[in-house]
Amino acid sequence: MQAVCRTRRQLVSEASAIKTQIRQLMSIVFREFQGLVNAAELKQQKIFASFWNRKSQMIMRYYPLPDQLLQLGETGLRQLAAAEKVEIEDQEIELLLIAAERALMLQSMDHSWFLGEQIKFRLKQLETLEEQIAHLEFQVEEMLVKNTGRIALNHQGC
Repeated sequence: MQAVCRTRRQLVSEASAIKTQIRQLMSIVFREFQGLVNAAELKQQKIFASFWNRKSQMIMRYYPLPDQLLQLGETGLRQLAAAEKVEIEDQEIELLLIAAERALMLQSMDHSWFLGEQIKFRLKQLETLEEQIAHLEFQVEEMLVKNTGRIALNHQGC
């Protein structure tokens, strides 16, 4: 069980590192994706409730670059969400497209396509790690049940 727990801990560490890399890449190619800043109030308005929710990951997986989102448009975003069985709100779509427009005004990088591909690759890595972590957690639960771990967990200090 100790080996399984150590392996899980290592995978969680790797997943955290990949999440950091994805955030860094997104801040380079589409900084506004993490939220729009209202200059008058100096307050950030987030597009999605969480950077890591299904909606956000769906956008990063298929259209991580602002120009891709603008080409897709509102109708395309709704179709993508329907195909992925993700419920996306009108305000989120509106904010996403505004953020994409703002980002394009600031963007002047020729290698953004490559960075977009890196984001997609890292998301696939993250998905694989999260599946492995979930599998290990299931194995730990099974070991605890089989080895009367329930009793050990009830003791103070466990």
